[in-house]
Amino acid sequence: MVVRIGGACARYKWITVILWILLLAGVAIAGTLAGGRATANLTVPGTNAQRGADLANQAFPTGNGLPGQVIVYGDPGSITQPATKQAIEQAVKDIKTLPHIGSVTSPYAPGGMVSKDGSTAVIDVTYRLGAEEVTSATYNHLREAMSPVAKTENLHIAYAGTPVIEAAGVSTEISEVFGLIAAVIILLITFSAVLAMI
Repeated sequence: MVVRIGGACARYKWITVILWILLLAGVAIAGTLAGGRATANLTVPGTNAQRGADLANQAFPTGNGLPGQVIVYGDPGSITQPATKQAIEQAVKDIKTLPHIGSVTSPYAPGGMVSKDGSTAVIDVTYRLGAEEVTSATYNHLREAMSPVAKTENLHIAYAGTPVIEAAGVSTEISEVFGLIAAVIILLITFSAVLAMI
């Protein structure tokens, strides 16, 4: 059976190539029309793990608890300067007023994170959101709250965590492109012919 299929593909090579192109185009169009979005949320009703998660959320109501971080960094000692500290503390207060915020931890609070050389501080943020509920506004609101700190001379800001990644629109598309390029190179080396690679 396999030999017959291979022989037919070899005899009618152009028809085979065209059919594969049409098939791939059809799958791509179907995927686009289907839409949807990847989600990191997982619930398994009726399991002990789900009951435990539900109890934890009831006792500590931070919603789905998506974690995020705001990293403020500059020259050694810059984070401990009074003006910088005041700006960051104000930003922490502003972040607390944003929609869907579960909790915010100041880097200067007990257990907060400030580097030993005073060059870096981390603001921990938890959102009452699921990954699929994050929008670009989530990220934009956070940036707006941090804008006074961003305007401070010699200070820089970086963002991390699931909400920022989701809101910034980072997807698997980039990795898929790199994977496709790698596949093309490997097939080209293997078959030593462009047509065979295609």
